[in-house]
Amino acid sequence: MKIINEKRLKDVYDVVIVGAGVAGAVIADRLTQAKLNVCMLESGPDIRDRGLYVNRYLKGQVSGNAWPYESFAAAPRPSSDNPNAYFDNVGPEIFDSGYERRVGGTTWHWLGNCPRFVPEDFELKTLYKVGVDWPLGYQDLEPWYEQAEQELGVGGDKTSGCDPYRQSDYPARGIPLAPVDQYFDKVTRRLNLTYKDKTVRLTPTPQARKAELCMGSNSCIPICPMGAKYEAIRHIEKAESQGLELRSKAVVYRLEVNKSGEIHQVKYKNWQGEDQAVTARYVILAANAIETPKILLMSESEQCPKGVANRSDQVGRNLMDHPVRLVYALTKEPSFPYRGPQETGSFLLLREGGERDKRAASLINVQNNGWFWGKQAPESTVKAFLDQGVLGKSLQSAVADHINRQVIFAAIAEQLPNKKNRITLSSKKDALGLPRPSIYYSFDGYLHRGIDDALGCINKIFKLAECRDISFSDRLYGAGHLIGTTRMGVDPESSVVDEFALAHDHPNLYIAGSSLFPTGGTANPTLTLVALALRTAQHLLSRV
Repeated sequence: MKIINEKRLKDVYDVVIVGAGVAGAVIADRLTQAKLNVCMLESGPDIRDRGLYVNRYLKGQVSGNAWPYESFAAAPRPSSDNPNAYFDNVGPEIFDSGYERRVGGTTWHWLGNCPRFVPEDFELKTLYKVGVDWPLGYQDLEPWYEQAEQELGVGGDKTSGCDPYRQSDYPARGIPLAPVDQYFDKVTRRLNLTYKDKTVRLTPTPQARKAELCMGSNSCIPICPMGAKYEAIRHIEKAESQGLELRSKAVVYRLEVNKSGEIHQVKYKNWQGEDQAVTARYVILAANAIETPKILLMSESEQCPKGVANRSDQVGRNLMDHPVRLVYALTKEPSFPYRGPQETGSFLLLREGGERDKRAASLINVQNNGWFWGKQAPESTVKAFLDQGVLGKSLQSAVADHINRQVIFAAIAEQLPNKKNRITLSSKKDALGLPRPSIYYSFDGYLHRGIDDALGCINKIFKLAECRDISFSDRLYGAGHLIGTTRMGVDPESSVVDEFALAHDHPNLYIAGSSLFPTGGTANPTLTLVALALRTAQHLLSRV
C-alpha cells in the first residue's frame, strides 16, 4: 500500500468509498479508470499474505468459516460458530452468518457461486402478492449481469439451465461437476425422478473461479490456496494502480450532513481511537448489510433524528438471509466427496413458479465436503469409530469407506422482508467505544413451508437412490448471505435509496451491496450486488 503524505490527507476527494469488499472494489475500479480522485476507508487491516492464511488453516489455528482470519478488538466481526462474539442477538433466532472486516472483505472465504436471480424474483408482489417489488426488473439488470460476470470471471455453460433467461455465453468455461454431483445426476436421470410434477435434474452452478487454476483442494471456504477463486483484492489492486488511496484500520462511525442535506464529511477512528475525517463530493457506503445501517444509525443528529438516510425509518429493517436445513446420508456406493470445489451443482426445480404465493422459493445444494457442515467430519467420523473400539487397518478401512459415501444436501429458501427483523444499536460497545449491532431475527411459516418443500424432495431423492443413515439437522443455519436493511425502491416513504442506489434523503450519498435488495430470491447475492454496484458507478459518473 502506498504511503499517504500529510498534504494528501487534507485534500477534498471526488468520492469516498466506505468498505473494501467486492462492491466497493468494483466501484473503485470504475471510478479510478475515469480519473476520479477516490479514497477508500476500510475498518479492518490490509493483510494480503495468502501463505499466512493457508498455514493458519492447515494448522487449525482458528475455528469456523473464518479459520485463518483473526478478529481484531478495534474491528471485531462475527463468525458462524460464534456470532455473539460481536452481534448482540436479541430475537427469537440467532443470526449466525459471518463476514470479514479486512481489505478484500468476505471474498477471502466466499464459495464463489454466481447464479443470477430469475425474472420473477424482482416482482414478488405483482406476481404472488407477497413481499415487495424491486424498482427495476431482470431486463434492466441483464446488461449489468453480463458486465459483472466479466469482472468476476464467471464460468459456466449457457445450456446448463441455471440461468435460462441469459442472452450471452458465460465469459469463462465452467468447473466440471464434482464426483458426488455426477453420482446424483446419474441416479436422478436413471430413475427419471419427478417431484410435484417437476423433473428433478441436477444443474451445474456458475462460479467465479479460474478452471485452469483450481486444484480441487475443497477448501474454498475458508481459503483457496491457489487464488483460483475471485477475490476483491484483484479490483482493489487494479484501482490502486489507477490512483486509489486506500486507508485501512479506518473505522467509520459518523456521516456529517450539511444544511443542504449533503454528506459533508465522513468521520472515522483509527485503531488507536484517534478521530480522523475525510471530505468528498460523493460518498458511497459499501460496508455490508450489517455495518452500513450501523453507520447510518450512528449518524443521528438534530437534522437527522433517526439517523442518516432514514426518513422512511427503513434503515436497518428487513434483514434477510437464505436459511439452510441440512440433510445427511450415506450413498449406496462410494460417491467420493472432498474432490473439487465445495459445491458444483444444485436442484433448482423449486426456485420459481408453482406455489410461491404460499411458500418460499427454495433450492437444493449438493455439498461436496462430506459431513463437515454441522458434524465436523472427517474428525468426528474417526472419533465415532474409535469410540466403537475400531483400530488399526480396520479403522483405516472403516473411515475410508464411510467418508467416501458421505453426502449432505442443503435445503435453502428465500426469506421475505419483515420490518421486525432489523439491525439497531446495542448498548454493548466494542474496543473503540462504538455500539455493536443489535439484531432481532425471526423465521415465519412462509419460510418453513419452503424449507419443508425442499426437504420432501431431498427425502425422495435419497430414498430412491437407496441411501442410508438419513438424518436432518436440528436447526436452520445461516448461508452467510447478508441481505436487506437499506432497500431500494420508488417510494421514499418505504425505501432508503432509489433504483440507482442514491439515497432519497441525500443527493450525494450512494449505498452499494446486498443491503439494497428488497427481496432475496434464492440465488447467492454476490453477482447481483456486483451488477448493481456497476450500475451505480455508471450513474455517479454521469453526474460528475
